[in-house]
Amino acid sequence: TPVTKCGWNAFEGYVSAGCADGLVKVLKLEIPEVGDARTRGVAGQAQLTKNQTLEGHTNTISSIA
Repeated sequence: TPVTKCGWNAFEGYVSAGCADGLVKVLKLEIPEVGDARTRGVAGQAQLTKNQTLEGHTNTISSIA
């Protein structure tokens, strides 16, 4: 299913994606602190801590926040 919209909250680590078939996914990434030796700039390591599917949408997702 093609992603039609996506959003990212860099401060809290949430990524959201809305698809053409109405599927909405919300992911939570735990990002190491800036001073952490594991951090490698934009491509730094992150752990997926939440993965939730939101159901009930019946049309293409046209906006997401």
